Amino acid sequence: MAFLRLLKAGHYLPPLAALVLAVGWQLRQRQAVADMEREIEEARQQVAILKQTGEGPEAQTRTREMIEQATLKKIHATDPAKLDWKRFAMMFDDKFEPGGPNEVDGNRLMTQFVLWTPGQLTTALDQIDKSPDLSAQEKSRLLTQLESALAARFPEAALKRLDARLEVLEGFQAVSLNYPIQKALESMARKDPTAAAAWLDREIADGKIKEDGHPSRQYIEAGMLGGMLENDPAAAFERLAAYPGDKKSLLSYIRPSAASA
Repeated sequence: MAFLRLLKAGHYLPPLAALVLAVGWQLRQRQAVADMEREIEEARQQVAILKQTGEGPEAQTRTREMIEQATLKKIHATDPAKLDWKRFAMMFDDKFEPGGPNEVDGNRLMTQFVLWTPGQLTTALDQIDKSPDLSAQEKSRLLTQLESALAARFPEAALKRLDARLEVLEGFQAVSLNYPIQKALESMARKDPTAAAAWLDREIADGKIKEDGHPSRQYIEAGMLGGMLENDPAAAFERLAAYPGDKKSLLSYIRPSAASA
């Protein structure tokens, strides 16, 4: 019915405009069908696994593990070079309504990002960075999302990339690096607080991270301290005591979940 209404729109719109609307509608329907077919196939795979494992608590555990392994294998088989990054950029724009389809799809996509391998994430980041089809704003949003996913699980790889980005981004352009750098240092500090502090001190000494600039030293330092509190509280308090800026403001940036995540 909706398609017929579009065709009838030719009586009120120029033929070319009506054709564009009709084609757009068909493309959206094809995407909806493809998404539905994918979900049906995933359900079939899960049913097949259930038939193999049987019933009972132990079987349920095996079922859950097999489904997780199958899902992870599928996610790791994704080729970032074949993804429609323009479409994904729309999921992270400023116009979607909370709880709407874009936010739901965006959250689902982020769940996959955090399970990607370092190779997948860096390939995707390079694809986005070089894409001629994405606006500067769309690139910034997507890069922040993927760099944050890389930072959470592979902080060393993330910081290597982010250090290179600090070389070319200046002023307000570098605001988008605040969260990925903070996330990477927080993650690294949980395992190796000395290495995390050394990286940040080097960037400060080189003038790449400043107290009153972008990225913000205070914001990034707070994330790192949150990770250090979990691994080495004494080192965290020592660094806090040596912080040259507003300590009260710095403390306000330390998230309560950082030390317990």
